[in-house]
Amino acid sequence: MACWPDFPKDPPLLTAIGQVLLGVGDNENAAGVFERAIQAEPNVAAHYLHAALAWRQAKDQKKAIAYLEQALQRDPLLEEPYRRLAEIYADAHDTAMVHQTYERYLTAFPKSIEAQTDVRSASVLAQDR
Repeated sequence: MACWPDFPKDPPLLTAIGQVLLGVGDNENAAGVFERAIQAEPNVAAHYLHAALAWRQAKDQKKAIAYLEQALQRDPLLEEPYRRLAEIYADAHDTAMVHQTYERYLTAFPKSIEAQTDVRSASVLAQDR
């Protein structure tokens, strides 16, 4: 975007702009805006999650995975990155990574019935392949 130098460094505003861009399907520019939010607040996991979602919509799964992993490094108790990672790996038919991701999810949330169910489902899926 030609106006990048004039963009604010206000993370809530950047997040709102990124969400609007994502909503209209301008996924790569949305990812760029979320990356600006990361630059402004590098320790906020939600910014990495937003960038990952935008890159996933832009069909760049490697970047999406990298940002999801960075979100989990900053806050391993966010549930959505685990689910999104598992979805990406499932779309790629990588059952081993789906299972590993759900195992990590269960480790973070050992009492979660949803996590337990996801691990069992991933195990069944892996056995079927």
